[in-house]
Amino acid sequence: MSVPRILVVDDQAINVQLLRLKLEREGMQVLTAPSGREALAQANNARPDLILMDLLMPDMDGLTACRQLKADPATRDIPVIFLTASPSKEHRQEGRAAGAADYLVKPIDLDETMARVRLHLRLARLERETAELAPRLDETRRGALVGAAAQGVTHHLNNLLGVVLGYAELVRTVSDDPEKVRRHIQNVDDSLQKVIQLVRQLSTVAARARPGPTPTTVGCLLAGAVARFHADHRPGAPVTIETDCPDLTVPTHREAIEDALARILDNGWDAYPADATERPLRLEARRLARPGGADQVEFRVLDRGRGVDPAIQDRVFEPFVGTKDQPASGLGLTIARHAVRALGGEISVTPQAGGGTITVFTHPLTLRTRPS
Repeated sequence: MSVPRILVVDDQAINVQLLRLKLEREGMQVLTAPSGREALAQANNARPDLILMDLLMPDMDGLTACRQLKADPATRDIPVIFLTASPSKEHRQEGRAAGAADYLVKPIDLDETMARVRLHLRLARLERETAELAPRLDETRRGALVGAAAQGVTHHLNNLLGVVLGYAELVRTVSDDPEKVRRHIQNVDDSLQKVIQLVRQLSTVAARARPGPTPTTVGCLLAGAVARFHADHRPGAPVTIETDCPDLTVPTHREAIEDALARILDNGWDAYPADATERPLRLEARRLARPGGADQVEFRVLDRGRGVDPAIQDRVFEPFVGTKDQPASGLGLTIARHAVRALGGEISVTPQAGGGTITVFTHPLTLRTRPS
């Protein structure tokens, strides 16, 4: 992570020196300017991550400088925190109207200043990441193999982004209450991390090259699926493998099958209570004889988790389906179904006798792919 660059603007040298020492001690790079006019030049040349600016200065005051910063597309996203000797509501309203993110009352409390600086640096970073999500989602929608899931994905992302923006606005309105600020910024962070995780998941699917089918043994597919499950989802989680046809060769898109199995395994892992000390998972494969030589391989993932709520049994492959007692599982099964169907197979999820679920999908031994 790059070192934050802070521009301190004040015509009082002692204030500049105190803030410089504190900020540099906290590992930040400090730039200085004695007036609003010089602050504009510094902001355009050095592009600081945040500006601490005195409200009343000769030559050009803080309000005028802030308005000009916000009017310039190159600098309008830089957070400005005003330093003022007056705690009046009128000054606060003037500052916010000019585009300031926050204000601090002199004499400056250096510890509070650092807390506000870190908060607004973090908030600015979150807002930048949020702004980057829209074009990434468009790119993902064009290339991802999620087909009919797009509508559900978009709805879920819009809801999460609404939460992010709502909490960001709350942060601005309660800046006088550090505890509320911390709580709201944590909510922003939690929601945005969910968005980022989802977009990265979709981007991975969109970017994945799909080569032609290659002959792969069932044993290699099972081992590869577990390795991918460990690498992408749950490092070291125990999985029992069982097959009566480890050397059977299957013409397939190996990466697609391994990814689908890994997602199903992860879904099975999530089916257990959060405090479960053991989470047994089984991954099985067998050859199924079919009339006319259309034999198949049947892959099965078994867990002993909470099972599937009957209320969502018929919609288990839809994105983000859940109930009050069974949280939404995201896109794992949705993406797995599209991959399996694209390879000419079918997939189902049914209750397991004694508790848990069995997820079964078939794969033809003569590959005839079809649209997902």
